[in-house]
Amino acid sequence: MAEITDKVVKFPADSDNSDFSDGGGTNMSKYVTHEELAYETEKIMHRIELLDHDMENKFNTLPDKFEITLNRHDEKQRKEHSETQRFIIGTLLIGSASLIVGIIALFV
Repeated sequence: MAEITDKVVKFPADSDNSDFSDGGGTNMSKYVTHEELAYETEKIMHRIELLDHDMENKFNTLPDKFEITLNRHDEKQRKEHSETQRFIIGTLLIGSASLIVGIIALFV
């Protein structure tokens, strides 16, 4: 046993760091406790849950947005279709009236 204890290096007692009971020195401010880590983890999880909830709400509104966009497109198509119908009917009426007046002019 004497051989093993001779090879063990003993840790020096609190030489310069008598203010710190953990023996960690002055660098301990960059480490956190388990409680602090758990608290920060809970805050992050809460933020993630809020973001997840917001994303779900936005995805739930997508069908409504698509429906509104499609309805607007359908209204525009109907308006263009009715304008095209008016143009064709107007052109046919004017052409028919011109044809009738031309036929009447031939016989008169």
